[in-house]
Amino acid sequence: MKERFKWKAEIVFEGTADQFNELAEGLAKFPVDIRVAEWAGRPRHFAGCMPLPIEKLLNKERLARLTADKPQMQLKFIRDIAGGIRTAHVHLGDRVVLLEPESFRDFIGQVAQELGERRALIVDDYVEAMSPITAIPIHIP
Repeated sequence: MKERFKWKAEIVFEGTADQFNELAEGLAKFPVDIRVAEWAGRPRHFAGCMPLPIEKLLNKERLARLTADKPQMQLKFIRDIAGGIRTAHVHLGDRVVLLEPESFRDFIGQVAQELGERRALIVDDYVEAMSPITAIPIHIP
């Protein structure tokens, strides 16, 4: 009989940065392969998503206002684990800044405005320029 076996589960973590770092260190010691179904088939970034160059989209003053007095932490991401923080956040350098819903809404609005303005400068076809916006499901009561 083989002594080795395969075990499979979905892990949902909720806790502090220190607890997550402890979990990450523990998992890194073993031969694990972790995937998140939502990321299947997408290009991968170290944390499971494509990076958005926030520092190039929003100037330092806007970023400082959006992240002032917000919890910041440094996480140990494990290579080859495609997972992602589900709490609203932004990556700034090697830090993760957690945002409450109102700050996240403001952040997303500023990023969307900047991306929309940049797209309008380089795409001169109206339908092509608007297609990313019209693809977003919007509920207007």
